Amino acid sequence: MIVGPDQTFLALNGAMCAFLGHEAEELIGKHFTDILHPDDQLSIQDAFDRLIHDTADGLCLESRYIRKNGQIIQRMLRISPVREERGGLLYFFSQLICISELASPKKPWLVDASSLASSDEFVGEPDLDIRPRDLALAEFTLNQLNDSLVLIDQHARFHYVNDAACRALNYSRSELLRMGVADIDPDWPAARWPECFDYIRIHGSNKIETRHQAKDGRTFPVEVSARYFEYQGRSYNVALVRDITERKRTEELLHKREQEFRALVENSPDTIVRYDRECRRMYVNPALTHITGIPAHEMLGKTPVEFKLNYNGTTEYQHAIKQVLQSGVKQETELFMHSPDGKTSCLQFQLMPELDPNGQVISVLSLGRDITALKESEMRLRTLVENLPDFISRFDLQGRHTYVNPSAAKACGQSAQYFIGKTLHELQLDPDEQLGKYLKETIRLGAPHTIENRRMTPDGERLFEIRFIPKKNGFGSTIGVLAIGRDITERKQADELLRKREQEFRTLAENLPDLVVRYDRNCRRTYVNPAYEQETGIPARQSMNKMPDAKWRTGISGEEFNATLCKVMETRIPAQIFLRGVKAELQTADYAFHVVAECNPDGEVIGALAIGKNVTVLKETQRRLEESQLLLRQLAAHNETAREDERRHLSREIHDELGQCLSALRMGMSVLELQYNEDHASSQAIIQRMITLVDSTIRIVRNLVTWLRPTALDMGIVPALEWLVEEFNRGHPGIRCMLYVVEEDIHLDEKRATEIFRITQESLTNISRHADATEVQIAFKRKESHYLLEVRDNGKGFNSLLQKKQSFGLIGVRERVLMLEGEVEISSMPDQGTIIRVSIPVHKKLRDS
Repeated sequence: MIVGPDQTFLALNGAMCAFLGHEAEELIGKHFTDILHPDDQLSIQDAFDRLIHDTADGLCLESRYIRKNGQIIQRMLRISPVREERGGLLYFFSQLICISELASPKKPWLVDASSLASSDEFVGEPDLDIRPRDLALAEFTLNQLNDSLVLIDQHARFHYVNDAACRALNYSRSELLRMGVADIDPDWPAARWPECFDYIRIHGSNKIETRHQAKDGRTFPVEVSARYFEYQGRSYNVALVRDITERKRTEELLHKREQEFRALVENSPDTIVRYDRECRRMYVNPALTHITGIPAHEMLGKTPVEFKLNYNGTTEYQHAIKQVLQSGVKQETELFMHSPDGKTSCLQFQLMPELDPNGQVISVLSLGRDITALKESEMRLRTLVENLPDFISRFDLQGRHTYVNPSAAKACGQSAQYFIGKTLHELQLDPDEQLGKYLKETIRLGAPHTIENRRMTPDGERLFEIRFIPKKNGFGSTIGVLAIGRDITERKQADELLRKREQEFRTLAENLPDLVVRYDRNCRRTYVNPAYEQETGIPARQSMNKMPDAKWRTGISGEEFNATLCKVMETRIPAQIFLRGVKAELQTADYAFHVVAECNPDGEVIGALAIGKNVTVLKETQRRLEESQLLLRQLAAHNETAREDERRHLSREIHDELGQCLSALRMGMSVLELQYNEDHASSQAIIQRMITLVDSTIRIVRNLVTWLRPTALDMGIVPALEWLVEEFNRGHPGIRCMLYVVEEDIHLDEKRATEIFRITQESLTNISRHADATEVQIAFKRKESHYLLEVRDNGKGFNSLLQKKQSFGLIGVRERVLMLEGEVEISSMPDQGTIIRVSIPVHKKLRDS
């Protein structure tokens, strides 16, 4: 017979029906205990229950049965559970055995339900009538099985196969009945079968895992549960074959997951311990042995109380484990542990129940995490909260205070303990019930709320910003509310003042004739004044929130303008931007923008402000002034050239004409002196005075010629400078003048040579008149494409940043340098001397004067 997990009949063979005197239809669906003697019902029920919850292969026990005619007969009942791949119970194979036949070795004593499908003989009642209808029912029942059922003789040949076996192997029934075990199992050749058969005959049953090969060559793993029986003097095995492909795949996946889990557990920094139902340690991971310094084998098999670690509160910890074992509810606890190096750590333990497939707690898994740093952070946070000027309160779901910080308590003139367990209404802190309303809304919606609330304080009426923040658990449910109150009176006043200043700014900007533009940190316009609209012809709505490269009508690129804005905002250094744009009437105009960084009250840069002025007229005036200055400079250069030409001409005329006349006069006076002897003493005296006068005149003429144009200039700039230094040293014995020339062979055209000579001459004249110097150094050299002249003295100097009145000498130097299209630098400080540096291009062609 086949009995379901609920102990109701699913199928019976004819022998069983004949034994009980009932039709099969009368018994199917009834409970197994309905055919038992009342005194045996409890023991049989207990046997079925044991097989449901245990993994035993079967049970045998004596029991009494009541036939339909009331007769009570004692038989041996054998119950064999049939389970699915995952271990769940499918049904029971049950059979009744005559007790007298158990004592006789000559008769078969074990009849399997599967054998009854091909034989209706009932043990102990060989004379009962077996009907064909019962055979069909048994055949139908066996074909409903999902597992393969095969009947094998001692020669490993098949005598019966059900439909499931045909489907699994893809053979027909007739094909399989002509085959044997070796034909479908590559791991069990014919030579190996006698050994297996003998084992089953001796032990009664066996369960193995092997492989079966289908008709198409496909192999798959199977689990074979075989039982031995004898029938009519022949030995048989009835085998239940289950395809365990999915189970194997699941086992492999489970093994992989187990390996991953073990790798995770073994390398986890958290401590992991498993406790059995007696609170004994079944497993400890390396993290615990590392923290405690105790080998794992010393801790295993002992309870926390029996083998105490360096924990405070071990007894309470073991009690918490027992509570989890009893209730199956997860718990958390904290313990302080003292490590071998003397450090004290705080560990948080999560005690989680582990259940068997039936939902029963079989062990407890303890996960311990070192939260010392978290505790220290909480302590620092508490210290911070306790000393914050803001008001901080915590409420439960009923609106009662569970915590207030000292600032909140002090503001109300009460201790913190006074607030605990009381609502805002009970404390009379919410006269208009506004706070309570938003507190309830925060609890109901689980979303934060922010309000502003005016209150009277010892310092007068103050404005507070109060923020209600829901506190949630790990499941997202609100378990409380945190309220943070901040005095924003000064901030509001500052905001009001800022709005006032903004209004003043807008009033000023709206009426300014200059262009005013504001930019944010991304260089986008946030404000343009009417003057900007009028000047550019671009409406404000088209300019707002755009960068300078959009709606841009200037000669400067938007990227360049953006770069200047970014630099101003980064460095906070104002900048000037000059650009030429197109006005609304398509006229070209010049603009000068002054750009500064804008900061908020906290000093953070929030943008840039650009104020632009139309400088077209100023630019035109400046252009004309530059043209006038250029003309004046050209005129001065022309005059200087003409002056030098005149000097050269006068020098030549004086030297050639007056010089020759004076020389002839001197020679004539010398002849007269020779003609008059000593007798004409008076005449000789007159002649001598005239000779002296002529010599003096000749010297004056020579000096005049030299002053007009030194002869040394005709020899080159270097000899001219050497002559100038010698003359200066001769005329100013108190000032030592030195010349340094790196390259002797320097050739300059006449104009450049003359101007450099005059610049040096003018510099020496200024030094002799104003410097009070004792030493002068002159250096002249060529550097790349320029000639460099430097005149340095150690005189009293002056402040070169101040404009000196009537400094015509230096002005003359500057003008001469500009005529040569060079550059001049004059640096001086009081009591530190003066340095004049002149740079003149070598190959640049001078502008035609």
